[in-house]
Amino acid sequence: MKNKILKLIKLFGLAVLIITVLGSCATTNSKGNDVFSANNAYDFKLIEPTSHDINLNATTKSQSKAKIKIAFNTKKVKSKGAYHATFINGRLSNTKYSTNPKSPFEDTLEARLFTNGKHSVEYILLPSGSLEKKDALAGVKLNLNVSGSIGKNDLELVNALITEIISAVQKNDEKAFADLFIDKSKVKAITKTITGNSKKDEIAKEAIQELASDEFAKESVKDFKEFQKLIKNNSVETSTLGFKDYGRTELQMGTSAFKATELMIIFSSKKFYLLSTCHILITKDKAYLYDFKSEKQVIPIPR
Repeated sequence: MKNKILKLIKLFGLAVLIITVLGSCATTNSKGNDVFSANNAYDFKLIEPTSHDINLNATTKSQSKAKIKIAFNTKKVKSKGAYHATFINGRLSNTKYSTNPKSPFEDTLEARLFTNGKHSVEYILLPSGSLEKKDALAGVKLNLNVSGSIGKNDLELVNALITEIISAVQKNDEKAFADLFIDKSKVKAITKTITGNSKKDEIAKEAIQELASDEFAKESVKDFKEFQKLIKNNSVETSTLGFKDYGRTELQMGTSAFKATELMIIFSSKKFYLLSTCHILITKDKAYLYDFKSEKQVIPIPR
């Protein structure tokens, strides 16, 4: 059944947000430029696009992605043993090292990788052995403005759902947890709000009908027991359980009536982080679970 749902939602495209686990946002430079004084030494320069300010829209094909090309002096980079690092909102996101670097360095920024709003992306040349921006040999900073992806209001509804999940876990209330899942009556109510007759509306109706099954309610009981087992086996203090951050979000379908999304949720307790992957249906005023899977192990919090 889930494969069928995924097949349907692919017609809408995916909007994926990769957030550095436990990361935080940094302020952006509104002018966005080659801010590193050593750029000239390595001929490190943005050649595509022509502007450091980029607008992306997850729902518009022509604006859903931007090709990035950065030229550099290959001989100098190779002799230094330097490599490329990408920082998103001030946090290290990706690295690329080659013993035979070729110019230009290329990348693609996609709206599906970001939430709505402003973000900074920095392409930095680092010396071998360093992961710190302060050691940058050269760099280019870009400013993104993203729309059509997951927005602030959506996350507020998800945060309310997470609060209810935590409450159910703390009370060991299996029924309260099951009530957070989508069911036939909820699907019926949501379907009524899809009033259009376009192909996209028809596909949305068909996709959401796939969620009107007892399968999800049955799975919820199993999911809840697995999560409680993880907590018990690791002596997690449920009284200290709370929400820490999102590890990743993925908008799988977006319509005027609802959004279907996958999130990695980071829970925290006094001593541990617990990761769970959730499939969530977000309407205009409420969010519902239709899958909840916890990781098999906890992550000790560094002291």
